[in-house]
Amino acid sequence: RGCLPRFPAFALWTLLAVTLVTVLIGALSPPLNYDTLSYHLGIPKEYIRYRKIFYLPHQVYSNFPFTLEMLYLLSLLLTGDILAKLVHLSFGVLTVAAVYAFGRRHFGSRTALLASAILFNIPLVGFLSITAYIDLGVTLYGFLALVGMVNWFYSGKRKDLLVSAIFTGLAMGTKYTAILFFF
Repeated sequence: RGCLPRFPAFALWTLLAVTLVTVLIGALSPPLNYDTLSYHLGIPKEYIRYRKIFYLPHQVYSNFPFTLEMLYLLSLLLTGDILAKLVHLSFGVLTVAAVYAFGRRHFGSRTALLASAILFNIPLVGFLSITAYIDLGVTLYGFLALVGMVNWFYSGKRKDLLVSAIFTGLAMGTKYTAILFFF
């Protein structure tokens, strides 16, 4: 029955756990990526250094949306760059959990578990999970905007449309290309 192969749930849960431990180890290491050092954390460090948010004429990326970087600024103020990486990892974990919850509601727990395991084991997701980039935040916000839209489509409730609008706004405040979620 169905087109999905029969993966034992235990194997998929184990795969998710191993993936989480692996990316957690990577997220606990110091940041080395150019984008992380030059602007995702570099610009918030400048704001901290000068104790204000200001225009940086030498850094074009400081003109981009900065929703997630403001969380990184808070992380830098609290403990440092490792917490910023853990914040980004948490967006990935929350996206996997949201995919599981959505999949379980609409397609059943077996399909939800398989979709979650596939998502978390995409190499790019693994790489992004150990960085302080913004892409997993955009992914979570975009997916939750889609969930809100699907819920609104089936329920017709204004609150579901509002949820979709809020997460669309958060996504667009994180990265310019997220404007596609609006359309």
